[in-house]
Amino acid sequence: MPSLSESVRSVFIAALLLCILIIGIPPVAAAADGGVQFYVLPSTVTATTCVDQHCQVTTSSSDGGAATFNGLDSNTWHTVTVKAAGYQDYSQTFYLSSDTTQVIDVTLQPVPTPTPVPTGNLEITVSPKGGTACIDGTQCQNLPLDLSADGIFEFYSLAGNSYHTLTITQSGYQPYTDSIYVNAGMVNGESVTLVPQSAAASPVAQITAASAPSAGTPVPAATPANAAPQTTKAGLPAALSLGAIGICVAIFLARKN
Repeated sequence: MPSLSESVRSVFIAALLLCILIIGIPPVAAAADGGVQFYVLPSTVTATTCVDQHCQVTTSSSDGGAATFNGLDSNTWHTVTVKAAGYQDYSQTFYLSSDTTQVIDVTLQPVPTPTPVPTGNLEITVSPKGGTACIDGTQCQNLPLDLSADGIFEFYSLAGNSYHTLTITQSGYQPYTDSIYVNAGMVNGESVTLVPQSAAASPVAQITAASAPSAGTPVPAATPANAAPQTTKAGLPAALSLGAIGICVAIFLARKN
């Protein structure tokens, strides 16, 4: 039968193993004994070289354009970035072994030169003269409204072989909008005739309250121009009618007797 001390030791070992499984073995600190040297090409440029958070500025006169970093953590990964005016940014990760000084060449690539865009010019002749003309809503020109003005809008160095939006406004005329294709390497011409704005609408006749009949008032029918006037007969007096009846009765009785 195991003694009490052996039981306690077994429990302690089991608890230690359990803690190791749960927490894990702590990592061994990296030794800061690594070094690296970067040679930036072309060596004539002034470049800024950074390893992690440590940076150096190198020129052609500083150790042949080399950037040296010592005392770095070894047996781990690092990131180097190199920047220089006129060149694309460079970035790379590298593994640094212990007790060594690595040498890494960095060749920078120049920033691509943008291809020049061919351009063309545009002349717009407007009738009537004057107003404001705009290309693509950004380039605008104004012309005075007088007989001495030539009435031509001139736009230079527009992107060639492409469409542009032309808008023209002038007081008293409808706005004008069109899509114009500008050929590169030439003067493109366009003539525009503005359309006057619509005249004001004519006033509509209305019946005023003074001349309009009130509601419920009968309106006499129209009489034809050639219609004959109507005549009315006056009725016989009532006494004369009764007398005539009496005479007729008397004559009837006399004949009967």
